[in-house]
This record gives sequence, structure tokens and C-alpha cells, in this order.
Amino acid sequence: MILDHSRRRPVERARATLRLALRYAADGVVGIGMAGEESHSLRPFADVLREARDAGLHLVHHAGEMCGPDSIREALDVGMAERLGHGIRVLDDPELLAEVRDRAVPLEVCPSSNVALGLVPSYGGHPLPRLTGAGLAVTLSTDIPSVAGVRLTDEYRRARDAFGYDDEALAALARAAADASFAPEETKARLHREVDDWLASPD
Repeated sequence: MILDHSRRRPVERARATLRLALRYAADGVVGIGMAGEESHSLRPFADVLREARDAGLHLVHHAGEMCGPDSIREALDVGMAERLGHGIRVLDDPELLAEVRDRAVPLEVCPSSNVALGLVPSYGGHPLPRLTGAGLAVTLSTDIPSVAGVRLTDEYRRARDAFGYDDEALAALARAAADASFAPEETKARLHREVDDWLASPD
């Protein structure tokens, strides 16, 4: 589990989120992240995020969804993000795209959510294929289920229908998700085996 904190909430509350994460780290809380409106800077939270990193927690922030490349740079530099929630606006800045690719920072891409929020005009017009084509580490993910109403299996089905992805392409997305996770290496290996078994299945 990763505990999110809204950028619009006070720093003191973010510190309380950090304390909560540390208290339950042994029970499966692996990180904290900054979510919500990206126009609210991460800079006021820099000390809290540094403490989280130094304590061994992972950092995952929403960036590059509603705001542009600057929000991604801030998430990487100020927020020390190991993974980016969304990140689709990385395509607006070739230099940043190359940096994110070279650093192998995974993107949690949520097409149905982006369409539901009006950030992308249609599923077929989503930049998911451009992101994978650019060599980025891309996971197919879900967001705001109360608005998008989509489960992860639905998201994979939509990607297949919209982009003509075959089983190999879907498997690549699933493998990328396993690799981007903070799960133990044995769990990642098991997930890779399960993807391989699915590909080998006649069904």
C-alpha cells in the first residue's frame, strides 16, 4: 500500500501521513505519494519527502497529467519520485522524455481516467502508444474508479480494442507493471511466470 497525500492539504498533515506509513511499514505500507492538483507545488513538502526517503519508504507522485513537463521535473527533483502517476505530458518535452527514459522511471498510465476527466479527447486518441513507442517504462493502470468505472481487466480490454494490441503487447505492459512495483524480487519473478503461462495458454 502507498499512502497518498493531497497537495492542497497542509504540510503538517503530510507529516502525519508519513508517521502513519512508518507505523505500518511492517504490515505492507511501502511508500507515500503526493496526489491531487499538480499546480500546487511540492516544494513545501520537500522535508517530509526527504524524511520518507531516508526512512526507506518509496516515493510516487502524480505529475504530468493536468500540468506539463515542469510538474514532472518537480516530482523527480524535489519529490525524488521513483515512479510517476500519469506522466503523459512528458511527450511535450523531448529532453525530459529522454531523461525519464534513461532513468527508467515508470509511468502509471490511466487512459480511461484521462478521457473521463477530459484531458484526452478519446481512448483512441490517447498517447499510450506514443509513450511505449518512445521506449518509456509504461504500466497500464486505473484511477478514480468512481468516475471512470473501470477495472484493470477492462483497461487492458480497451487498450486491445483501441490500439490493436496483440497478446505480446499486453503481456509487455503486464511485465512492465511487475517490474515497476515495489514487490520483492520473488514476487516479481512469479508474476513474470504467470504472464508467460497466460501467453502460452490456448485460451
